[in-house]
Amino acid sequence: MTGLNKQTIDSWSHRPFLVGLLGNLALAGLKLCFG
Repeated sequence: MTGLNKQTIDSWSHRPFLVGLLGNLALAGLKLCFG
């Protein structure tokens, strides 16, 4: 049970990084299209 919880916490700790990366890519794409 604790192992599962730790794994879940570890996976969630990486989410903000992935979201930020995708956000930066999306902004770059918008700048290329509309900039």
